[in-house]
Amino acid sequence: MNIIILYIFCILIFILLVKNLCFKRESYKNSTTIYIITRTGKRKQCFLNLKRSLQRQTYKNFVHYKTNDNISNSFLKKEKNVLPVTPLVKREKMHCPYNTYLNIPISLIDGWILIIDDDTKFTNRHFLNKLQKLCNKTSPMDVILLKIFYGKEKRILPVDNQIRKSNIDMANICIHSSLLKKYPFDENCYADWRLVEKLQKDKINFIVDETLPLGIWANYSGKMDGYEKQCIR
Repeated sequence: MNIIILYIFCILIFILLVKNLCFKRESYKNSTTIYIITRTGKRKQCFLNLKRSLQRQTYKNFVHYKTNDNISNSFLKKEKNVLPVTPLVKREKMHCPYNTYLNIPISLIDGWILIIDDDTKFTNRHFLNKLQKLCNKTSPMDVILLKIFYGKEKRILPVDNQIRKSNIDMANICIHSSLLKKYPFDENCYADWRLVEKLQKDKINFIVDETLPLGIWANYSGKMDGYEKQCIR
């Protein structure tokens, strides 16, 4: 008798597992993949903080690309979707050649993109889930403007939803690859503002959804000049 009960119990568990798997597959089929791109420096703790915050997200349908211009970055060796890039040297103050690294993963993507620096992290576990729902109903020819926390003081950008220089960060923008590929990154600094300027010039529509929670904290360790300076834990 006990064996029969155990057998029935195992069958029921198996059916539940299969149903759950099918539900997840169906959910993924109807959901939007979020692509995240991160340029990595020799800042292991920064990267680990970002990775940990992504692992905590309740929404799992995302792909995280990392560009790596330093073969000594051992913390990236077991990571997936790492794209080696040829190191480029900064020649002067307003020369930021590493912005061009972003063009490599962008060329591989067909979908919605977040460009997140390694000194940035996600603070709301449900943020990607909320964002993908918004992406799902937004035209790929529009740009989603996100409110984010910025700096040690955790101020909110953009202030009053005003799109202007020094009031915007790359993490403020969720953009579809079909649009972003029309605006490849060059070697000039202020890549975030230069991109926004081009989008505004071409009269691209920026979508603001006040129901989307703040879920990204950029530059949380404060200004960190340098390729190697570490983030706080």
